[in-house]
Amino acid sequence: MGPTLPDGMFYSQWQALDAAGNVLATSELPLLELDTSAVTHATLAPVDFPAGEPMLVINIRYQILGGATYGTCTEASISNVAYNFDLFTAAGAPVALDPDITTCVNQVELPGLPAGDYVLEIAAEGTDRTKYGATCDEIAYGGGLQMVDCFVDIEP
Repeated sequence: MGPTLPDGMFYSQWQALDAAGNVLATSELPLLELDTSAVTHATLAPVDFPAGEPMLVINIRYQILGGATYGTCTEASISNVAYNFDLFTAAGAPVALDPDITTCVNQVELPGLPAGDYVLEIAAEGTDRTKYGATCDEIAYGGGLQMVDCFVDIEP
């Protein structure tokens, strides 16, 4: 016999995750009341996740000083004083972002973006004045929910 739960009230929640462990969707929090004198097991309700809004999600990782590994803004000590995030169509037209991204981000969600090819340019500076830069030019967004990765390197 496996572990048992005491009498009480519990909440159960389902989450849909991507391969990196990011939460894509979350279920409601149904209340599960247990009276272990009356029942011997609890059955969790099935979940029907709502269809997600069409969205391009860009995961951004920054090279960590002194190595070939990549991490978050904090791990790479990226300064928010000098951070440029520019998205363009493949034809070179700037894409207006609302709100404009002016501080370091690890992930950007772009709902309502038309399907097409895009180019992302990031220029940043570390708190120690290390220069970072990337041009992610192979962003082919086909619509729906799609995730892409962009790696920002230390510039020589």
